[in-house]
Order: sequence, then structure tokens, then C-alpha cells
Amino acid sequence: MGNRSNINLVGNTTQGQNVGGGDACLFKGKGAGNILQFRTISATGTSTQIQQIGDVIYIWSEGGSSGTTYSFENGLTKTVTTVRLGGDLTQNTQISGGTAYSMTFDTCSMYMCGLPSKTSETCALYINSDGKISTGLAGEGGGGITGSTNGLTDDGERVCLGGTFTQNTIFTGGASNYHLRYAADYSAGYNIRSIPDINWITGNTGGGFLGTVCKVSSEPSNLKNNQWVKPAASGTCFNYTFDNFCDISATPISVNLSLEDAYLRYHQSGDYWSKESYYRPLSSGHTWIGDYTNKVCEIKVIDEWVSTIGELSYPGQKFAYPTQTIFQTDIGCCVTIPNKIFVQNVQLCTVGNNCLFTIPAGKNVLINSAKLIMLNNATPGSFTVSIGNNSCTNASLSYNNIFANCTIDDVLLREVYEIAPVKSNAVCCDGSCCGNAVYLRVQTAASVALCANVLIEGFVY
Repeated sequence: MGNRSNINLVGNTTQGQNVGGGDACLFKGKGAGNILQFRTISATGTSTQIQQIGDVIYIWSEGGSSGTTYSFENGLTKTVTTVRLGGDLTQNTQISGGTAYSMTFDTCSMYMCGLPSKTSETCALYINSDGKISTGLAGEGGGGITGSTNGLTDDGERVCLGGTFTQNTIFTGGASNYHLRYAADYSAGYNIRSIPDINWITGNTGGGFLGTVCKVSSEPSNLKNNQWVKPAASGTCFNYTFDNFCDISATPISVNLSLEDAYLRYHQSGDYWSKESYYRPLSSGHTWIGDYTNKVCEIKVIDEWVSTIGELSYPGQKFAYPTQTIFQTDIGCCVTIPNKIFVQNVQLCTVGNNCLFTIPAGKNVLINSAKLIMLNNATPGSFTVSIGNNSCTNASLSYNNIFANCTIDDVLLREVYEIAPVKSNAVCCDGSCCGNAVYLRVQTAASVALCANVLIEGFVY
């Protein structure tokens, strides 16, 4: 018989006892001397199984009347007549709950005892009854996960997003183009370093260029605060009032794009637009003009009339004296003053001097002709006249250096008489002879009432 043991029975009363409450007893009794006798258990047939568990030896047969033998493996263990989950996996195994069932661990922990040992007391990773993955000693948690880096932190039990990046890091959405998103509106806790979401940005900052608009453009839809548009020409019109863009007082906004650079900005609080503009800069002495492409160009303003001769710079400019006009004939050429001086109602029946015009200081006068136009009849009758700027003590010798004394008689209404100049050509005088005033002198008067208009033609230069 195997498994023999020696028992010292000196001085003791030895008894044998069967324990376990089975259907048969293994202890037979005491033999000669100090020998205890036990019965032997033996299996008969291929379907008979014997197993000792604790104080009990189990004997059973597998397969029933058919004699079929069942094996239990891949995570299953048989104990006598009971099969339990537990044991070594011998292949890849999947447990599926289908579409309606799941695996639940209630008030207990799930242990993964592979590291560092195969005991639940010292396992490396386990799932608590609350569903959280923990590390370290089972039931105690903590102390297992350390060293999280590159934007991750840990507290020994769990790894969390948040920390210092230690390298360039890229998040990719993969083939389905997934994104990182907030689950709700967390803007109440934002500070200057927060990463806001798009809804918060558009709802609070607004802004954004919506394009150009003209007089008849419709107001854009789904407007946000601070969004803006830029007015453009409405056809060939640059000065107009909008049909659909109104200010805070509900008044349509007007723009003049020839004179200002303008923008229209939307204000969500109040639902109105405001014009932001500045006048286009314009050089002093210049004005705007549009070219053939409707582009604004700056040109210099040229005064038609100037106050001094020295200001004559452009063709067509004019400088005025009381009875004459001076103008620039061409750029770079001399300045000439063509004049026709018309003096009305000169009395020819009274001896005296009649001022015709004044020679400008520093200028010369060139007179081509002097005509008398009779205003009534004087026949028979005669008179003598002269023109000049010389003044003598003897009055009869004065004012005759341009046109000498000329006697005319027997005149009729509307007759025209031309006075001959001193020389054969036009007479020139610079005003240095006596004075700047040029007179028509009646040397001898007509014997009857007689008047005439005087027409002087010449140049001042």
C-alpha cells in the first residue's frame, strides 16, 4: 500500500475515524500491533473518474449510458460535476453580448494577474467594481502609473490629458475626418489663455468681410456683430443712397465714393449699420476729375483771373485793369494786352481834356487807331482834337504826342472819323513823357452842340 506513514502510539489509545460523510468508509480498523488499515479506491472502466477534494474523495462516471467523454478547456475548469469559468486560454477568445446583453461585474473587482505575479493580491492591473481601471495592489489603487509625458499627466491611478508637450504633436482625424470638440458651452470659465470654440468666437467677436454692395444690393442674411461690407459703384454712379442699408435711426445711408473711402459695419445689438469713412486726401490747389475708366485723378486748379501779371502762367489766364484785359497767349511767350477802349459822350463843343485810360506802371502802350463816332449833326461847323499824355504849360500844346491836332468839319450823325497818328505807323508811348494818363483834348470846340463816342484800339505790353 502506498503513502505509508509511521505513527508513534506509545502510551496512547489509538482509534480510527472516517470523516466526510460519504457513501463508503476508507478506514477499515486496527490490525495487529500498531497498524491501521484503510481500504483502497480503484476506478473501473474508462468512464469512471476519481478526485479528492478536501476531506472527500469523489467518484463519478462520465458520458452516461453512451460512454461519451467530455473535455473542458480554453478558460473552463471542471470540478467533479461542476464546470466553472476559469483556467488557461488556449486560443483567441471573444465574448459577445450581441445587440442586447453585456458583461457586468457587480460589487467585485476584475483582476489581471499577469504582472508582476499571478496572484490577486499583487496584480499590476485590475478593474474596480466602479468600472475604473486601477494599478498596484488590488483594492488599494494608485501607485502603478507614472511617467506620463507629452501633454499627459497621471496620478498613479489614471492618465489625463493635460501637461507639457515635449515634442511636436499632431492629432489626425483619420479617414473619417474626426475632430476634437467641446461637449458643451464652457465659455463661462474662459480666460485670456483659453482656446475658444467657433460658436463663441462668432457670437462674441463677429466680424468678417461679406463683400461689396451697391445701391440696390439686398442686406445679407444671418448677420453677426461687426461684420462689414464695402460700397462699390452702382453702375456708373458713385454718389447714391442705399435702398436696404439703414443707420441707427432707420435712415438709408448715403455714400459719395468719389470723395470718400467708406465701409458699412453691422451692429447686432440694435440691428443697424454704421458708415465708417474718411475723405480722400486732396493736394492744396487741386481738384478731382474722372478719366475714361471712371478712375478719379487729381488735377491742378488754374485761376482764370490773377491779381498780378507775374501770376500769369497758363494759357487763357487773365489779368484785369479798370479798362483793359491782359492774358497769357502761350506758355513761354511774351505777355500782350489787346484792348478796345470805348468812351461815350465826349463833348466836342467845349475846349478841355477827356481821360481815355491810364498806362499800367512799367508798361508801354501801342495805339493802332482812334475813331470818333458822331452822335449828332454839325454842319456847317468844325472842331480840332488831339490825343497824348504830355502836359505843357501852354495848354494848346498838351496831349498831342500820340495823335497830333486833327481838324474835322461838317459832320453828320453816325459818321466815323479816324484820327491820324503822329507817325506813319502806330504810336508807342511808355508814359515817361509826362504821366500815365492818356487824354483826348478838344483844342478848338465846335460852334454848335456836338458829342461823339471814342474808340481806341491798341496794346499794352
